[in-house]
Amino acid sequence: MSILSSNKKKKQYSEEELQRLFDKSQKLIKKATSLKNKDINKAIELIYKAIDTYPKKDLDHYFKLAGYHHKAGEKERAYKVLYDLLNDEDIEDIFHYQVNLSKIYDKLTILLYRDQRFIEYIDFSLISGYYDL
Repeated sequence: MSILSSNKKKKQYSEEELQRLFDKSQKLIKKATSLKNKDINKAIELIYKAIDTYPKKDLDHYFKLAGYHHKAGEKERAYKVLYDLLNDEDIEDIFHYQVNLSKIYDKLTILLYRDQRFIEYIDFSLISGYYDL
C-alpha cells in the first residue's frame, strides 16, 4: 500500500482548519528535523504523523521522508516514496504535473548520485530537465 493513499482525506476543510492542520504538521516536521541526527527512526515516525495530519499532499514532507529513510539506510523505501509520488501526480493538471515531476525527478537524482547509480542518475537528470522546460 502506498503512503499516499492513506493521506487522501475527502473531508472539506475551512481555510482556518487547513491552516491549523498545516501549522500542526510543520511543528511535527521541525521536531523531526531536530531529531534526525539523534534518533532517525523517531524523526521518520514524526514525518509520517505530519503527512497524516495535513490533508493536502505537501511534496516537501515526502522529500524529507525519502531523505530520512535514505539516511537510515532504508534506501529502497526512500526510492519507493519518490516513485509513489511520481505515480500519484494528476496529468489533468498539466502545470502542476510538470512542475511536480521536475521536483520529484530532481530528488531522485540526488539519491541516485549518492548511491553511485550513475546510469540511472543520468537518465533521471535528463527527464528532470525535460520537465523543467
